[in-house]
Amino acid sequence: MKFFLLLFIFFNLLVYFWASLMKTSEAGNNSDVPLYNQAILEILHVVPSTIIKGTSPIKDNKNREQKKESALCLSIGEYEKDKAVIVGHSLAGLSEYLFVIPNDTVVKERYWLFSPAEKRWQDSVKNASSIRSKGISDIWLIPKGKDKGKVSLGLYSRQSKAEQKLQELRGMQINVELSNLTEKKYSIRLENIVKPNDIFKQLSLRFEDSEPNIQKINC
Repeated sequence: MKFFLLLFIFFNLLVYFWASLMKTSEAGNNSDVPLYNQAILEILHVVPSTIIKGTSPIKDNKNREQKKESALCLSIGEYEKDKAVIVGHSLAGLSEYLFVIPNDTVVKERYWLFSPAEKRWQDSVKNASSIRSKGISDIWLIPKGKDKGKVSLGLYSRQSKAEQKLQELRGMQINVELSNLTEKKYSIRLENIVKPNDIFKQLSLRFEDSEPNIQKINC
């Protein structure tokens, strides 16, 4: 009888420990299970700020197109590059964008007569003195820059006049060359005028001493 009682107690303990081990195993397995259904996981999208503010992208694009169509853009003047930059600074604030751009259709050609630079500055000074001694006083010895040492003998707008003077100087035994100078003109481009209805009044105030060429252009 005692033997069956001990066997019964041992069997109950065995069942108890077995049940405890099964509960621990199930808890461990459940910790790896996600809190969402992977089969129907929702994909998140970045929402544009325009939608957050209550404006749809389609409507926003239409507004941009309408703004582009109603924008006013102007091209002003035909200037040498340095002058164009100065004028451009004076027009700052009248438009959203301002550019100084070369005008390909307006080109000024000039013809320059000069005596080449010597290797040493002292020799260039002697060359200028030699030219003056031959009765030519309207000259300029260039003191610096890429043309330093050259003796300028005149700038002509007509090629025929420059070539005529070239032959005359060479007949006086002067070392002289002819260079064709091409000078582009520059315009100021104003894009997206800030106050279109007031722009011409503003321009008249800023160009009191001149009447520049003003043209309306496509934006």
